[in-house]
Amino acid sequence: MTLKLAAEEDLITVVPMIRNFYETTPYSKLAFDEDGVRKKLQEMVSHKSGPCTVILSVKDELPVGFLIGVAQPLLFSSDLVAVEAGWWVEPEYRNSRRAFELHNAFLYWAKLRGCKAASMSTIHGEFSEQLEKLYTRKGYEKTEVNFMRFL
Repeated sequence: MTLKLAAEEDLITVVPMIRNFYETTPYSKLAFDEDGVRKKLQEMVSHKSGPCTVILSVKDELPVGFLIGVAQPLLFSSDLVAVEAGWWVEPEYRNSRRAFELHNAFLYWAKLRGCKAASMSTIHGEFSEQLEKLYTRKGYEKTEVNFMRFL
């Protein structure tokens, strides 16, 4: 299994994976903006030392999973926190260590960026309980629960 930082040429396969991710979430009630996704990703991958990262899991040179992270301070602290903004492995590659490798690479990136904490999330649904148990085993503490109202 191979990991790499996304480059411009990877976006042709990453954007469809993001759509796959989106379609499995409650956020699919919102319009998917493919051009907007592509522009955001282009910005992220063009600044390798910037506040964002797009880490890919690759098989035969094609991305089959991603973890997108953002290093940012919280409203009340200047300490950086690495926030997972999206984590996905294509279903046919889930019976492997790819998700764990992406997570470990995210933590490594966060430490390199000087982050004092890392934040992972789970979208309420089929895998919520499994992920909550995994996060707890990995040393995470539940700090917030998010509710959304569609208007």
